[in-house]
Amino acid sequence: MTVPKSHLDSAKDLLKHWYGNIDDAIDKRRRSVAMVVRTVPGPRVEAFGTGFFYEKDGIPFFVTAKHVLDDMITSNQRGQRTILVTRGRKEFIDILKYEFFAQPELDIAVAPLLSESFSTYSHVEFWTANEIGSPLDLGLFAFTGFPASRNKTYTTQELKPYQRVITFDRTLVDSGIDSCFLEFPINSRELHSSALISMNLDFPEGISGMSGGPVFAVGGTIDQPLLSVCGMGVAWSNRCTLKILRFDVVDVWLSQYKIW
Repeated sequence: MTVPKSHLDSAKDLLKHWYGNIDDAIDKRRRSVAMVVRTVPGPRVEAFGTGFFYEKDGIPFFVTAKHVLDDMITSNQRGQRTILVTRGRKEFIDILKYEFFAQPELDIAVAPLLSESFSTYSHVEFWTANEIGSPLDLGLFAFTGFPASRNKTYTTQELKPYQRVITFDRTLVDSGIDSCFLEFPINSRELHSSALISMNLDFPEGISGMSGGPVFAVGGTIDQPLLSVCGMGVAWSNRCTLKILRFDVVDVWLSQYKIW
């Protein structure tokens, strides 16, 4: 049976409309995701990682991947200041002045932002425990973060954080439900990214810098998609799969090891 071209075009338009609304929903929460940059001589900065803000039991956290934290520490040892930049307002956060707690096996690192009042972070937005979802369900998901500068540097005036959104469908579960990590098979020729650009990424360089960014389960309707944080992107494999750490695991870890 041949599907009429008019029907295919209509379906593509509907999908484009859906993706566009997902982009808009993520853009509205742009103050909750941060680009990790380091200073280089000039003075200039270069981007190399992503993280996001999360509040649990009234405690504000910055969340990122452990290997991103390792890069922060290495940069700091080289005399390069590591700072966070959000798209909400060009205000820098000197993140390494906070103490991090990490779990290498989970590739997770969190910094309780307790040394400052909440008013200090009036330019950022925190995800909450009520906005946690499950990555185990089948459906549509979106991964967001800031691509690395790739040896390009910027002055602070030139810096315009570009936040990429990669939207993909999950049709099968690669990992057991008891696993802390899940793998999302992704066809690099069928990715959608922000600005509705069809992507053919060169793995893994195409998303370098996005590690530590949140993965969202997309609910709601086509016209009004709802986002819930279901994981954190930590790696791409040679099989073109996105490896995520389940955020419900992170949430349990925060509860069990709450020593802050």
